[in-house]
Amino acid sequence: MTTYCLSRFPAPVEPFRAHSRRIGMRRRNATTVWTALLVAVAAAAVSCGNEPAPAGKGSGAQGSQDSSAGAGSSSGPSGRIDSRLVYFAKDLGVPHDLHTVVRTEKERALLPGWFAGARVDAKAEREIEAKTMGTDLKRNALVAYVTTTGCSQAGSTQLLADGDRLSVRLVDRPKPPSECLRPYKAVSVFEVPLAKLPKHPVFGSERDKPDPASPGELAAFTRLDKASAAGPEKKAEVTEPGALKDFLSALPSGTDKKVRSQLAKAGPEEPGERRFAFTLTGCKAKGADLAVSRKGLAASPSGGENVRCLRAERYVAVFSLPRPLVPEQPLGPKF
Repeated sequence: MTTYCLSRFPAPVEPFRAHSRRIGMRRRNATTVWTALLVAVAAAAVSCGNEPAPAGKGSGAQGSQDSSAGAGSSSGPSGRIDSRLVYFAKDLGVPHDLHTVVRTEKERALLPGWFAGARVDAKAEREIEAKTMGTDLKRNALVAYVTTTGCSQAGSTQLLADGDRLSVRLVDRPKPPSECLRPYKAVSVFEVPLAKLPKHPVFGSERDKPDPASPGELAAFTRLDKASAAGPEKKAEVTEPGALKDFLSALPSGTDKKVRSQLAKAGPEEPGERRFAFTLTGCKAKGADLAVSRKGLAASPSGGENVRCLRAERYVAVFSLPRPLVPEQPLGPKF
């Protein structure tokens, strides 16, 4: 375990990696990791060492550094992708790292949700939505990359590729101050020509698959019987067992068992997440997406967009969302 001091952060610190269940890893929640980090800081505050050596030369005091390389390492990607930095922010209070690729209109609409949490600077969601709208997704993709920069803020970033592995280089990163209470995170969104982008990109030294476009993880999804298609759609927070029971009890017989079985397969609810349930109307849907914004959460069925039904179908979907990414009023003002 790396020891972190108030005066240095020699390697990236990740409060949690979003949707790690999708890539075969258990997601680390913010509460657990930050508690452990604070304990380590308290224990090691008297033994802080020096900042790691710069990874390369550049115009800043610490020059340019590959954010995926270890402290003091000069190894890593050497090829810069021909791309345009459409959005960059030095520090928005973002509590997570993010690595994702946007190729479709639906993914573009979902992307700002990563920055709609109550702990994130309010302008981030609006600016990312506005500055990515001009990208022609028939010719380009968007690569969103949030990375820890330690105790100093990077002036900019560059997108790099080593085969199919993507990473960023921190540019104009000055010498850090003598101490800091938390590491900074740089938020970058690049426009990349499809011809320049690896066909199946992965991220960082662990070759992680891209995160989904939405921070909401679908934990359960099932179709209800035809008789339930009438009536208004419903939504509720079901983080507490009692709330889940109340929501499911109002649905057709047998739904409770199906949903609880899927939730059990998804894994036990973690302390760092909240769950929200929705009834949805669609046609031949295969799943559902969760759109996150400061106005609240909105779910929609997916997979049956080009199919027509004589009678609409009704579904129930349950999503998990890390607590730091939940908007202030997740179910809207009236709730």
